[in-house]
Amino acid sequence: MADWTRSFVSSYYVMRVSRETGYELGVVDGVELGGSLERNQDTSVKDTGTLSVVEDLDVGPDLLRVYLRARFEDGTIVNEALGTYLPSVTSRKVGGVASPRSVSLSGRLQELADDQFEGTYSLPAGSDPVAAAIEIVSGVGLSVRSDSHDGYVTSDVWTFDDGSDPSKLACVNQLLDLAGFSSAETDALGVVTLRRYRSPSERAPSWSLVEGRGSRFLREVTDEVDASSVANVVKAVFSDGESVTVGIAEDHDGAYGISALGRRVMKRYDYSQAATQSEADAKARQLLEEQRAVRKLLLSTIHCPLNVGDTTTLWYPSQGISGTFAVRKITTELGAGCLETMEVRDFV
Repeated sequence: MADWTRSFVSSYYVMRVSRETGYELGVVDGVELGGSLERNQDTSVKDTGTLSVVEDLDVGPDLLRVYLRARFEDGTIVNEALGTYLPSVTSRKVGGVASPRSVSLSGRLQELADDQFEGTYSLPAGSDPVAAAIEIVSGVGLSVRSDSHDGYVTSDVWTFDDGSDPSKLACVNQLLDLAGFSSAETDALGVVTLRRYRSPSERAPSWSLVEGRGSRFLREVTDEVDASSVANVVKAVFSDGESVTVGIAEDHDGAYGISALGRRVMKRYDYSQAATQSEADAKARQLLEEQRAVRKLLLSTIHCPLNVGDTTTLWYPSQGISGTFAVRKITTELGAGCLETMEVRDFV
């Protein structure tokens, strides 16, 4: 494993990856330095990016995999995969000797986002929702890796709620939510990973960003607290087509409660399954307890082994910033130092 605390010189290359076999077929010529990659935990597809190429890009149905080549001071070279993508040539500039083309990149979850069921998707009572999600993912030709998913089965017939998003990706994420899993994501090689949800406080930090000699992050950090999405009333609606059960929970005395704000701020959560009144009320109380203001930090750092969903310890005492934060978004510039702009969060 590379020691990312050491200095390195960065360069990049792009490999063509066979959709059929998963093997790398060769280096893609004509890719210009520049472009960026983004991984965002708050979007369904998670991974996007852009590249610029100076000649026609024709890889057929195959994929592109972007690599960082880091050359360390002792001569060691590390080739680090940054992501695997579906490419689409979106535009080109004309009038010069060459005609650079802009290539739009989407992570492999786009394949699930682009597909839909031909009929109504449902599961019988007693089904394992994670096993069903795995079947859907593998059914479109994607490799999948999952945490253990024993212990939860549907208590009633479950039907996919496709009202706002009819895609297979939306169905997969609803199934994962039933079982207490986070939404689907992919690793740098394009493998879909399904992980059991753990709150940031339950995760050991993957990396530390520390002020001082050898610091890897830039001095300018944006620090803000966002309470705009905090609800003080939560409605949990359970419906299986035959019955509807509604649970309500209210916060009267908290920092963002009804008394403090002088008004009600409500959020509604819908579930496509039956529930008793006590179950619906308990779910509403749980969701209300999770309503907290978010502290967001925006910072830039030289490439380090952090991914969205990881936690990092940030120690910046000269500016009064310290704590453990969850990484929500990373934008990687394919330039000098492989600079990464991160949005990290904590709850207050």
